[in-house]
Amino acid sequence: RQLFVSKSGRGALQRLKSIISGGVELISVNYKRSVKTRKHSEKLVYLSRTYTEPEPPEKTEKHGSGRTSFGRRSLLMLALRVVQLLMEGQNAALQNQVAKAYGGTSVFDQCIRLFLAIQPVLGNNFSNQDSELAVLCIQVVETVSECIQGPNRANQQILLSSNFFAAVNRLLCSITYTPQGSDTASMTGLPLQTNDLKCWLKFSLLGCCIAVFEAV
Repeated sequence: RQLFVSKSGRGALQRLKSIISGGVELISVNYKRSVKTRKHSEKLVYLSRTYTEPEPPEKTEKHGSGRTSFGRRSLLMLALRVVQLLMEGQNAALQNQVAKAYGGTSVFDQCIRLFLAIQPVLGNNFSNQDSELAVLCIQVVETVSECIQGPNRANQQILLSSNFFAAVNRLLCSITYTPQGSDTASMTGLPLQTNDLKCWLKFSLLGCCIAVFEAV
């Protein structure tokens, strides 16, 4: 943690920011286009290899395997997890560091942008019984929550001045549970049904809302 607070740690934060920024671009430009039809899945897998470790063709062909750009072992997910763990225990110094702008934007800014990119297309993810983008959304929300807990008033102000909570409101309003008995299919990549994942996502969103009120 001391490394990331020091000047020499800026390069590491820049790298994390670059990975998250790449995820924003991938979702905003390519993922929206790909989810319109499952026929575009091969293109998405090709693009995802930029952000994941190489895998034999037979293991990367199937979307939802956990090895695409949004999977639990993807570089994007790991970058978000590293940022979250750095601020574990309400580390104010690192919370301030991730909110510092290097090259125009900060790591915190990119996390907010990533959530804003995910929210409009998340419904397609549930429709396709694919867990990857939903799990990524949960990780983004939990990372953002760590940035503002303490409370860190400066980061809370950054979050409140963005469209983050407007997107949270839209997402909460759009999540509807499938009637019991009809939700039998598990989400691809996780031993969960759709309702389970929606409940997990709602829990994370509400937890982030509660974190804002720590300063009240």
